[in-house]
Amino acid sequence: MENQKLFGYEISPRGFEIAKRKENNSLKFFNEDLLSSSTAGFDIAMAVDVFEHVEDYYSFLKKLKTKAKYKVFHIPLDLSVQSVLRSKPIIDRRKKSDIFITLQKTLHLQRSLIRAIKLLTGNIQPTL
Repeated sequence: MENQKLFGYEISPRGFEIAKRKENNSLKFFNEDLLSSSTAGFDIAMAVDVFEHVEDYYSFLKKLKTKAKYKVFHIPLDLSVQSVLRSKPIIDRRKKSDIFITLQKTLHLQRSLIRAIKLLTGNIQPTL
């Protein structure tokens, strides 16, 4: 990655302090909201573990669309089918009806996000 420049945007002061320690000649962090900045577009934008903190993910995606040609999303889902089927401790701590409701909400969120990403970007390559 010679001559490549990487930029990170972190709105949390605490998160920015942690990220700032990783800076070097090709990596720089900013304590600001990329979507509110006048920064020009990038080749790739990555939103890692962001969606669970965004109130209106449709508006978030719409604004992010203008910031980069390609987008990479990591969307953590709090409960997966595998964790329900394989993780006995979770089942022991929760009622089965609670697990079903949580799983329904998780799958609905996943489908909603995929639809929104397709609508706004025209393309999606999910890796689940």
